[in-house]
Amino acid sequence: MTMTGDNLYQSPRSDLENPDVQGDIVEIRRNLIPIWIKVFGWLFIVFGGLVALVGVFAAVTGAESEFSFYGLETSGSIYNPVAFFILVLFIAHGVCAFGLLFGKSWGVKSCLALAYLSMAVCILTMFTGDGIFIRLELLLLIPYTIKLHKILPFWASEKVSAPQEE
Repeated sequence: MTMTGDNLYQSPRSDLENPDVQGDIVEIRRNLIPIWIKVFGWLFIVFGGLVALVGVFAAVTGAESEFSFYGLETSGSIYNPVAFFILVLFIAHGVCAFGLLFGKSWGVKSCLALAYLSMAVCILTMFTGDGIFIRLELLLLIPYTIKLHKILPFWASEKVSAPQEE
């Protein structure tokens, strides 16, 4: 923290307001993310954007489509609640991936919340329907969630060092 000017009654400026420090924090946060999460993050950003465009197109034209994500499946109009929920999940994944990949302060927490929601949807869809189906998405969601929990304390603080790999 630094004092500005001669006014002793003025509150000190935080280092977080300094653009140089902000850039360093974003770079540190980006370095915390492993490559496999970066690859999936970019895929979710692209697909989240495409799904948003397809959703707008389907809403305007009234076209019917098939929707599927994490075992939720439906076909028909975008106004179907399940179809709308699937589109919202895709878009939320894109937004959360953006927050994570671009080092936003809310990135890890939003990704964790969405990871837990995604695991709940996967587990729910495993036990509904004509038998029990193992969702392979869980094989990636579990290590993803564990990794996010490991980097959360470093993401929220201004620590320069990365977590030690085990």
